[in-house]
Amino acid sequence: MSARALHTLASVMLLALTSCSGNEPAPTNVQGGSGGSASGGAAAGTANGGMPNVGGSVAASAGVSAAGTVNGSAGSAGAGGSSGGSASSGGDSGNAGSAGSTGAGAAGISGGGAAALGSSGCGMPATDPLGQFVFDKTIMVGGVARKYNLRLPAAYDQNKPYRTIFSLHGCGSHHDQLINMQDAMGFDAIIIAPEQVSGDCFDDQSNMSKDLPVFDALVTWAESNLCVDKTRIFSIGFSSGSWMTNIIGCERANVIRAKGNVSGGLTGSIDMTRDCTGNVASIFLHDKDDTANTLAMGMHARDAFLMQNGCAMTSTPYTDVPANTAGLCVQYDGCKPGYPVVWCQTSGINHDPQQVRSPELFWKFFSKL
Repeated sequence: MSARALHTLASVMLLALTSCSGNEPAPTNVQGGSGGSASGGAAAGTANGGMPNVGGSVAASAGVSAAGTVNGSAGSAGAGGSSGGSASSGGDSGNAGSAGSTGAGAAGISGGGAAALGSSGCGMPATDPLGQFVFDKTIMVGGVARKYNLRLPAAYDQNKPYRTIFSLHGCGSHHDQLINMQDAMGFDAIIIAPEQVSGDCFDDQSNMSKDLPVFDALVTWAESNLCVDKTRIFSIGFSSGSWMTNIIGCERANVIRAKGNVSGGLTGSIDMTRDCTGNVASIFLHDKDDTANTLAMGMHARDAFLMQNGCAMTSTPYTDVPANTAGLCVQYDGCKPGYPVVWCQTSGINHDPQQVRSPELFWKFFSKL
């Protein structure tokens, strides 16, 4: 990754140094935002860590009243409507929301500002083993079989729409350079890990990446064959996978809700005003002593998404993190509601997926959305 990225280093360094500095502004306290409204009843709540507009939110059909929790913060109950809608518990990370009113129909409860939107694959039984990676599956893309790896939750329910995470590997190794999201406490999501089209690294230096069609094909396959929450598709990556995740975060922002990056950068061939299809929530983890993908490269990518989400360059502490990440993260001010940008900076680690931090850090972030 590093060898192929070095040719962009000079231009990236220039962009990064003109748009940011390594010194973060003095932190101040941040307030949690209010939750979003829901069909069939209003809902509001607060969220830990000051995430805007990600309080406990309830969506109901046929007038269901219910309350949900997000990492311990309770959303207020939605207004009751006409009779209908079965009782439903909700909340994230194992926290149950209070029961809704009983009757005919269904209620959807999610941890963020919108209800889950199940894909056409909901209701179809799983054909792969649960709770483990199935390696070297294939999908036809442009007449060529492309490899990917799949992990379904251990308690996969074919009728429950799941958060779905695309996990992108670093150069040279496709199985042991995946961020171990499945190790996060309370993890409950589908993982899809595509392999690069050619060579050892993703095609992460082009705005016409050859790996984008593979991503597109896997999204279509997953939505047709698994119970995917179409409003909560994410991408994460380390090194080359992080560079590729940033391309996806721009060019497929209309598909993914958020992304998580360890190391990496953003190719200069991407024009954010020309190539991006919307906003995407972002969390970055980068070591300042990384010699393969320098801090300036990561900061350049961060600044691009700060601009894309309308954020300020000022920040406040971001505290909803694992204990070993306390004091290392900031959240930027003024971002569009629901599209926060968080930057976490370590030192003395160099180029590493930071498995002791990244799974829990990213899952906490994604669980709020």
